Amino acid sequence: MTDAAMKWWEKIYEFFYPSSCLSCGESLQYSHKELFCPLCHMYITISDCHTNPNHPLRRRLNVLFPFDLILSKYRFPANSRSMEGILKGLKYQNLRYIGYVSGREYGNIITPILENAKVTALIPVPLHRRKRMSRGYNQSIEWAKGISSTTGIPIDSKLVRRIKFTQSQTLLNKEERKINIQNAFKVSSRNNCFSSEKEHHFLLLDDVITSGITLSELAKTMKSHFPNSRFSVCTLAYRDY
Repeated sequence: MTDAAMKWWEKIYEFFYPSSCLSCGESLQYSHKELFCPLCHMYITISDCHTNPNHPLRRRLNVLFPFDLILSKYRFPANSRSMEGILKGLKYQNLRYIGYVSGREYGNIITPILENAKVTALIPVPLHRRKRMSRGYNQSIEWAKGISSTTGIPIDSKLVRRIKFTQSQTLLNKEERKINIQNAFKVSSRNNCFSSEKEHHFLLLDDVITSGITLSELAKTMKSHFPNSRFSVCTLAYRDY
């Protein structure tokens, strides 16, 4: 589809399916190019992960795995209606534009950091095929598309597969989460263009960090195949404890 055709299609789509503020529900002036109305946007907490090398989130995750970079666009305070709207819409309501718009904006902010760190590829956390078929898409890939659009870093969504069907981590405690996600991932031998002996820097992408156990399990699985490589994470949001 040409750029002109894409813009025309976007106009038609926005006419019939105008977007509303993900917090208060008010109609948005620029529809699918923004997420919140100006008033609600004032109450969104942008994370300082990309500016603070000693951020609490780094201490939380590095207990599980020695990540190089730990980046997250939004801080997710308890009972935040705005952040609930973002994550629910992206994950369960087929509002894929949330991932792309947010990723594009955050990509503009972190591009110099990723260039300096020599990030090789973006790796969205994979979904098990049953969840992917049920949902119709992987929200982490939509987030990755936005990041890639401004950083120019390629996405590889086939390098790792999720081979274990797991229940949602949301209602599990820390120990239950570890057991639930253990051995859930496998590096694919097909279409693998990365040498196991070379040094790569993989940026793992997900929608939200709570305990960090899923991302650390993914990193450990990949590290066993790419022992000389480095791993970082980048999420749309992280939950406060």
